[in-house]
Amino acid sequence: MEIKIVLLFEKIRLMLICIFLLKFFFIIFIVAFFETSSLKNSYLSVRFKNISKRTYFDQWGTGDNINLKAYSLVDLFASHQLIKDRVSLFVQANNIFNESYVETIGYSTKGRNFKVGMNFKF
Repeated sequence: MEIKIVLLFEKIRLMLICIFLLKFFFIIFIVAFFETSSLKNSYLSVRFKNISKRTYFDQWGTGDNINLKAYSLVDLFASHQLIKDRVSLFVQANNIFNESYVETIGYSTKGRNFKVGMNFKF
């Protein structure tokens, strides 16, 4: 089951997505966006993602249930068009609070990370 709520203000979009999964575990997945393009030739986005605690059955290891902790991530993104519909500059910061979390058992996750770049359209 997926629930989407989109609130539109003058030039601001706020989106809340909730996903509930039931199989061997129950996850509440919440993503909230705050986006605006009210600045001339610019775009700004803040994303909040929350994953609830969950339990996995370790079928390849001990055969026991493994409890994974809940975690929340906050990401920022900004871009500015230097030449309309041709060249834009962007800055992105992911996991800005450097949250330590486990997404999938046995795999590492990124800490705080940044991207800066330019997009060219021909």
